[in-house]
Amino acid sequence: MPVRARRIAVPWLTVASAALTLAGCSSSNQLDGSLTQLTSLSFTTVQVALQVSPPLLVLTYKEPKGAGFDVPFTLSVEVTKPPIAQGTVFQLSGSDSSGNAVAVASRSVTGDTRVFPAIKMGTLTIDQAISVGKQGAGHFFLVFDYQNDSSLGQGQTVEGSFQAVVNQS
Repeated sequence: MPVRARRIAVPWLTVASAALTLAGCSSSNQLDGSLTQLTSLSFTTVQVALQVSPPLLVLTYKEPKGAGFDVPFTLSVEVTKPPIAQGTVFQLSGSDSSGNAVAVASRSVTGDTRVFPAIKMGTLTIDQAISVGKQGAGHFFLVFDYQNDSSLGQGQTVEGSFQAVVNQS
C-alpha cells in the first residue's frame, strides 16, 4: 500500500516565516555612502509622503532627539502624476521647466545648521508602486555637486532605500 504525504499545519512555522518576512522589510530602510565620513546618517524611521499637486515624493529619514527628532536626510523629488508604477526611474539632476531643481536633499539636525549642496547626478528607482495609503518601496543613489561654499557633502555620495506606507502631504 502506497504511503501518502500528509500536510500538517505548524502555526509556529507560519509565525516564524512571517517574522522573517517583516525583518526583511525593516532592513530595506537604509542610508549609506561616503557622506557618512562627514556626518551621521543614523535614523530609526522613514516617512514616505506623496504630494499630489504638484506631484512630489518626499522621503524623510528620522532619528529621535529629546522630545522631538532630527532629520539627517530628506530627499524631495518631482515625480509623475500618482500612482507611480513599479520600475519607474527618476533622474535626480537637472531642472524642471520653471528652472527649479527636480530633486533636493535637505537635513534638520539639532545644533548643526549646515545644508547639503545641489545634487549633481543620481537616480531614484521605484521598486514597489507608490500610491497614497499603500506600502511603497524604492532605492536611490546620488552624488552632491561641488559648490565652493560651506555646504556639507560636496562631491560625496548617498545611497538609500525605503519601504513604508505612503502618506499624502
